[in-house]
Formats: sequence, structure tokens, C-alpha cells
Amino acid sequence: MSENQQTELISLYDYLGKAAGKELGGKVYQFANIMGAKTGTKTVSHSPYYGGRIMTYERHFLDQFFRSRALFTGEFLEINLSSEAFAKKSPEFKILKIS
Repeated sequence: MSENQQTELISLYDYLGKAAGKELGGKVYQFANIMGAKTGTKTVSHSPYYGGRIMTYERHFLDQFFRSRALFTGEFLEINLSSEAFAKKSPEFKILKIS
């Protein structure tokens, strides 16, 4: 992995391909603080619904968060490999509940 890939900071919106929401965003932020993950902010205006500063995280940290979360919740993310977002390194996900 090159240094640029390790330090690229992306938002949850860019990672998930949709808005994450306040609750999930808060959990990611708390986990980042616990793990000492590198974070940043950027200013966005994605839509008429939201504009302002948002948190950004390293891609490998977000991968780790969603894998770890699945262990505790039973919810696993399915990547839509054929999506345009995946081609742009922003996979679209569906949450699968494992019973």
C-alpha cells in the first residue's frame, strides 16, 4: 500500500455512497478517538439538505470499523462490486442481518 493510499482521508458519505446519519457518524467518531485514528474535516455542500464541515477518516480505518461492528451487531456489509461507486473506490453497501 502506498503512502498516499494510507493517508487519503474520506468522509462516510464518500465511503458508503450515501449519508451515514448522526448516530452512525457518532459511533465512527467515538471509535476513531478510541483507536487514535487519523481524522480530518472538510467542508461540503452535497445537497440542499446539508452543507458544512464533516469528519474524514482513513479508508483502512473505515474498513476496520465496519468489520469490527459486524462482529458485535451481526450486521455484515455486502459490497456492490458492479457499482460506479466501487469503481471510484467508494463501494455501495447493503446491510445484511445475520440471525
